[in-house]
Amino acid sequence: MNCDAVVLDVDGVLVDVADSYRRAVVESVAAVYDGTIEKRELQAFKDAGGFNDDWELTSAVALYVLASREGLGMDIGTFTDHIAGTVGGLDAAETVVTDALAPDERERVLAAWDRDRLRDVFQQRYLGRDLYRDLEGGEPESAIAGEGLIHDEPTLVDPATLDWLTTEFSVGVLTGRPAAEAAIALDRVGLDVPADHRFTMDDPAPGKPDPTALVELADRFDAHKTVFVGDTLDDVRTATNANETDPNREYLGVGVLTGGLTGEEGREKFERAGADAVVESVNDLGAVLETDPTPLIVGDSRNAYSPHGEGWGMRIALLGGTGDLGEGLALRLTRDTDHEVVVGSRDSEKASDRAGAYKDTLAERGIDAGIDGFANPMAAERADVAIACVPAYHLADTVERVADGLDDTVLVSPAVGMQRDEAGMQYNPPSAGSVTALAADAAPEDVPVVGAFHGLAAGRLADLDSDLGWDVPVIGDDEGAKTTIEGLVDAVEGLQGLDAGPLQQRRPRGSGRTLPLNLFTAGGSRSLTTFARATPLQKRS
Repeated sequence: MNCDAVVLDVDGVLVDVADSYRRAVVESVAAVYDGTIEKRELQAFKDAGGFNDDWELTSAVALYVLASREGLGMDIGTFTDHIAGTVGGLDAAETVVTDALAPDERERVLAAWDRDRLRDVFQQRYLGRDLYRDLEGGEPESAIAGEGLIHDEPTLVDPATLDWLTTEFSVGVLTGRPAAEAAIALDRVGLDVPADHRFTMDDPAPGKPDPTALVELADRFDAHKTVFVGDTLDDVRTATNANETDPNREYLGVGVLTGGLTGEEGREKFERAGADAVVESVNDLGAVLETDPTPLIVGDSRNAYSPHGEGWGMRIALLGGTGDLGEGLALRLTRDTDHEVVVGSRDSEKASDRAGAYKDTLAERGIDAGIDGFANPMAAERADVAIACVPAYHLADTVERVADGLDDTVLVSPAVGMQRDEAGMQYNPPSAGSVTALAADAAPEDVPVVGAFHGLAAGRLADLDSDLGWDVPVIGDDEGAKTTIEGLVDAVEGLQGLDAGPLQQRRPRGSGRTLPLNLFTAGGSRSLTTFARATPLQKRS
């Protein structure tokens, strides 16, 4: 993915807080109320949303412990599910307890619930004696304050990663830490970020997932496209909310698996939350971030018009891209263009595996490719172009499943209504009139649909040693969308896009049969397989 600004969370991204902040939460509740939960159970609160502030997380855990003693009767999963269903955060936790307990039980819980005491104990446990005196201005209690859990925060980011990020991108920080504690963490990892390029708890902006701070950073960077890297679902939601708040820019959320969300389960949670990419750690950002985005140059075969504005390569989602056509398009588009290719499938694991296989194929040719694989809806999310590499009988279902993610996207249908019987290949048009029209009917009304890449020999397309020499008809009713796809076709070596008119003209008026045609152009004879029609193809000048 291309971007010009990268904003980093701190906890779980730059430093490991499993034995600092999270430990401070459970130990603080135990110290005040002689009972707590397991550290691993904190992730359920984080997933519910609204707990970017660990002081509020501590108060919510304490509230659960106290309410459970009064007969709350909910396990942590149920409790946090109710929180998530009530917007999330500490206020939601209090609402759940208030609704679940009888008046006398509720009164006893709220009387014992001391948020100020919990915060103070948390700070003593986390900061330790010396920093507590320096930052909080109080005298620590010997039974509570030790050396400080803040000193048990291993760094997660390599110096080389920071050098690369700060050289190639504008870099900011967005964290729920107080400013002084954020400065300690940034100093530990060696990241020097100016004060106006960071937002902390002490700044006058709402906490995540409210997008205010992220939008403000993008504005300060004058960034067209901003990537926000975080370890929680609220971090991803922040990027999603920023897109809704600030539609003139683009925000991409990248989840890392070095916080509370780990492994395949963590990856799936990020994907369901709408993450644009998920990486093992911040040091793997190089696999998804492209540097030095190449500006649009008219006539340059490695660039095409982007509906998101000039100066940016496009994100091409190959829906159902694990088959033969998807393989060929993924290999050719990655080799021949500067566009980002994402492979989609109904099965995210299959998509990831096939993307890895495509990268291996390209690596054998010395091409370092950043192809990723995701479930189809995630692949389509905020793609510039989505190519449905599926048979005609799966087309409508595939489009409907990704419809919510097709905003500002050109949808391309390569499928044709051909069926084989004992007499050979027969054209069997759907009731919509053509397969591309079928895709248009299934897509949201404001999504431009273009037909292209019909009838390509997938085996030759995937054979990078094969010279193609193919003309590719491009049909559609949206002239801008057709221009985009013609440019994309032309960018692939051996392909030439031809304007084949509007979508309605491609709908057959009676039976049709495929005819192999030879088009004679200035460059010589080129092969084209299409449906014979009276309307001539037009090459844009």
